[in-house]
Amino acid sequence: MKPAKKFAQVSRRFYRPEQSYCPICQRRLQRAVTLSERTVITLEEVIKLVHAGYRCPDAHCAGYQRTYRSVKVDALALPWFTNNDMERSIRGLKTRYRRVSGRKNWNAYLLRYGRCVAYAAWWEQDTAHQQHLEQRATRLDRARWRELRQETIVAHSEQLTRFRFRHKRQALLASLEERWATPAQSALLL
Repeated sequence: MKPAKKFAQVSRRFYRPEQSYCPICQRRLQRAVTLSERTVITLEEVIKLVHAGYRCPDAHCAGYQRTYRSVKVDALALPWFTNNDMERSIRGLKTRYRRVSGRKNWNAYLLRYGRCVAYAAWWEQDTAHQQHLEQRATRLDRARWRELRQETIVAHSEQLTRFRFRHKRQALLASLEERWATPAQSALLL
C-alpha cells in the first residue's frame, strides 16, 4: 500500500452551502452529512477541503430530503476530475515545447532540463515574476549558487541515468564497461 502524501503547509477550509434557509418552509438548514473531504493542490497552495451538506430539519417539509451543497467547492475542484490548474500548466509547457521544436514527444527535453522546465516557465509568465527572480538573484551568495547548481546537476544526472537504465539498458551497460576498462588497462601499463 502506498503511504499517504504529506504536505508541509496545508490550509484547511470548511465549506457550507451559500443558502442558509430552506426555500420552501424558511427554516434554518442544519448540517446533515459530509459530502467530501479531500486535498486539492492548486498552483498557489495546498487546500484540505471539508464540504458539508445541509438539509431542512422539518420532516414534514417538501424539501426535507434535498441536500444543499456549496457552489464554491464545485467550482474549486469538480468531483471525479483531476486538478485542472496543474494539468493546464503542464499541458501548456508541453504545447510550447512542441511548437518550438516541431517534435511530438517532449521526453528528451524534459530529461535534458529536468525540473528547471517548470521553473523557467513560471518566471517568464509576467514581469512581476521576473522582477522577483532578479531580486532573489541579487541577494544570492555565489557559494550558495554553486552548491545549488551542483545539486541540480547531480539530480539531473541521476534522473538521466535511471532513464537510460530503464529504456537503453544495453547501451548504458556497454558504456560503463568501456569506461571501467580504460583505467584498468592504463594501470596494467604502469
